[in-house]
Amino acid sequence: MGNWTKGPWKRNHHANGVNFVKCDGRRNGGYIICNTVGFDEKANAQLISAAPDMAGELDNCKRMLEAIIEGYPNHDINHVDFRVQVTKWAEMTLQGVDKALSKAKGE
Repeated sequence: MGNWTKGPWKRNHHANGVNFVKCDGRRNGGYIICNTVGFDEKANAQLISAAPDMAGELDNCKRMLEAIIEGYPNHDINHVDFRVQVTKWAEMTLQGVDKALSKAKGE
């Protein structure tokens, strides 16, 4: 994965009205990733907070697509076992994508 600050990141709202994104660090209560100001700052903070989740799910999608293209050992891509396995991978990946997108949308 990337060299960014490890997640999870969460959107927070300061008493002064500023939205900010914070990671859950172990010392000093975490680290502020960024402050968001201006138009749609709450939505922007929510989207930014979901960045590590979305990057992780994109990585999962990439691995799944590579596995589909390459097949897996000792199985032809037209074999029924391969199709069953691909369906399982796709279902797991879609669940993760849905979760990351829900976080980005603030749902």
